[in-house]
Amino acid sequence: MSLPGARMFFASRKAAPSAPTARDYVQSGLLAMWDGIENAGWGQHDAAATSWKDLIGSRDATVGSAGSWKDNALHCDGTTYGARCTTIYDGFRTLEACYLFNGATNGGAGFVAVVSSGNGNGVLISKNSGDFGFGYYAASTYFSGGPAIGDAATVVGVWDANPASNKNVAQYVNGVSITTTTGGNPGFGSGTAISFGARWDSARPIVADLHCVRLYDRALTAAEVAANYAIDMARFNLT
Repeated sequence: MSLPGARMFFASRKAAPSAPTARDYVQSGLLAMWDGIENAGWGQHDAAATSWKDLIGSRDATVGSAGSWKDNALHCDGTTYGARCTTIYDGFRTLEACYLFNGATNGGAGFVAVVSSGNGNGVLISKNSGDFGFGYYAASTYFSGGPAIGDAATVVGVWDANPASNKNVAQYVNGVSITTTTGGNPGFGSGTAISFGARWDSARPIVADLHCVRLYDRALTAAEVAANYAIDMARFNLT
């Protein structure tokens, strides 16, 4: 029973915010996305999947002998590529990769992602020292600030024109601009496939958990790169 003149208050309830999903990344210009949580389709995870589903297009990557699934990543054991797709991809301008790096097993530098086009490859390379680079292995320019052994990071390359014809690339780690390579960094060599965790011919493998790889047909802005990194942090518990 309420007292005369008393006022009753009811606590307002708000729905808990939903966890971000692969659909929350910047969608404009998205060409392809391979996601470690949603590895079998939008909202689907299959621990026994034999291919890594391209959520946007048709370039599903066959899981190799070095690849196995964790709850949120394709694990690569460092013996060969973790997954590979033999269909090339032209016209991308931005390459983003979120991964936990546990070392290159051949020479201290290894391939995180190799994205072939009709004119060559867009390559992300990580070194055991923490240096990284976008380009052809033998002649790439490397920069500090990338993930060292045991580190998780989102590393991004944004080309200011088609990478096959223009080598200028802005590079980001964890949403922060690191440097821009202005010409002379050979981002492309010959190639015939898209591969993850090593080159398509098994060269330069890495031990890593690949959480997500995304390709865009345009140059993402710095704000968009930062927004995608924030989603990576929330989804993959990056620190």
